[in-house]
Amino acid sequence: MNIKYLVSAVVLAVLIGLVLGPVRRIAGDAEVGARAVAKTACSCVFIAERSLEDCRKDDPPGFELVRASVDEQEKRISASVFWLIRAEARYRGAEGCLPD
Repeated sequence: MNIKYLVSAVVLAVLIGLVLGPVRRIAGDAEVGARAVAKTACSCVFIAERSLEDCRKDDPPGFELVRASVDEQEKRISASVFWLIRAEARYRGAEGCLPD
């Protein structure tokens, strides 16, 4: 095997590792954010009986990237980050709001 190909393969592997590490972390953070917004908004809307807009005012910084919507009929909150990472929580009476 030519040394140029070996060095190129090693450099490429290192670059892929440097890119994938942060991407995985960001995707994980986005999933946690979507789940947190779905759960807290569900409790706020269906238990505290506040509007979604009013509930979202309580979100910590950075959570404005998470979009949320209410399904009144199904008593469900859907949350997503850039339409890629999604989470839902549903109000289940005495059990409260649970992730779907």
